[in-house]
Amino acid sequence: MKTVILSICLCLILSGCEEVGQSASDLSFVYLTFSQENTSDHIVFNIHSNRETESVTVHLDTLPQGGQFSNYQIHQTGRYEDYKLIKRRVHRVTVNHLAPGTRYYYVVEKDGKALDVERFFETLPQDTDEIRFVAGGDTDVGEEVALMNKAAAQTNPHFVLMGGDIAYDNGLPTSAAKWDRWLRYWQDHMKTPDGRVIPIVAAIGNHEALGGFNSSPSKAPYYYKYFEQGGKSYFRRNFSNIMGLVVLDSDHTENSEGPQRDFLTESLTHFNGLPLTAALYHVGLYPSVRDYQGSGHKKLRRLWEPVFSKFNLSMAFENHDHSLKRTHPIKNGQIDMGGTVYLVDGCWGKGPREVNDKSWYLVQAQSKRHFWLVNATKNGARLRAIGESGEVLDQTLIPSRAALVTQSHQR
Repeated sequence: MKTVILSICLCLILSGCEEVGQSASDLSFVYLTFSQENTSDHIVFNIHSNRETESVTVHLDTLPQGGQFSNYQIHQTGRYEDYKLIKRRVHRVTVNHLAPGTRYYYVVEKDGKALDVERFFETLPQDTDEIRFVAGGDTDVGEEVALMNKAAAQTNPHFVLMGGDIAYDNGLPTSAAKWDRWLRYWQDHMKTPDGRVIPIVAAIGNHEALGGFNSSPSKAPYYYKYFEQGGKSYFRRNFSNIMGLVVLDSDHTENSEGPQRDFLTESLTHFNGLPLTAALYHVGLYPSVRDYQGSGHKKLRRLWEPVFSKFNLSMAFENHDHSLKRTHPIKNGQIDMGGTVYLVDGCWGKGPREVNDKSWYLVQAQSKRHFWLVNATKNGARLRAIGESGEVLDQTLIPSRAALVTQSHQR
């Protein structure tokens, strides 16, 4: 009966029936995502407003223009969708044909007035010596999230990988206020020390979907409507020709087998010439808290690990367990120096759980909040787990895929 009631509520959201929800009074949220594979030549502005807002225009320039709309070289409008139950309008403004490795100053115009002061972001270089990013997951909306956001922004990353279970909305209309709080934290704190706004790449988790697993896109309205990433919960991104990333859906709204597994194979084939490859998803193949023999973990190992192993995936960012973990390099279910390193386990904001540190595959397991800072180059990656106070909790080096091949031949 409870499930039926929740489903009826969700149907009301999607059909646009009478408003029963209430959101925060201040809806000036602006955050950045990518909607295409090449992350160097475009950006997506996601802008929230109340439903009285008729038009939103983003004005951009490579030089600061002090917020004077007419002075900017680029003027871009977009499209919007209404969510009546939560009294929300979400505008999406995609700006294409940007110059790689370039700073862009922007101001958002809402109904003829500036939404905020002039801010700036930077496109990723098309080709560079290094990219820098942070990865984590399982945030929720407690005060701990704000602290972790601040710590992550201080590391000056080019972008953030967020591995699901973001605001813990569970697909419910009553969760709108949770998302408002999460977005406020993100907008206020996810800027580098010099003020650069940091884009986000978000995977889906069980707490984004009504029912958690084996659900459907229609039952994860916040994730699909709040993040313009191309329309699917699995997709790929190329970062400066250093790292190819595949974002996956671990059986929340898309089956991990069939078309998604085919997409994984096709994507890693596509990225085969890059120095580093990575995967981002929620439920882990190699958990640090839950049972290694759990059915969900076994299914993902059966389906995805052979593909990871075949294409020498460099690193897999897993979440869901609310702990810190790093595995040995693993290939075809065994420790192998040429294998994939599995990291994270999702403890950006949620309270840590007790780890199962006796598992054969674990090098490191800690019950601590953290995110991973990754400095990636064409020669490999340096990874550091950063704790709540900025301390380094763990670190490792992952060689480039070319170096792994050379080492394999030498053995």
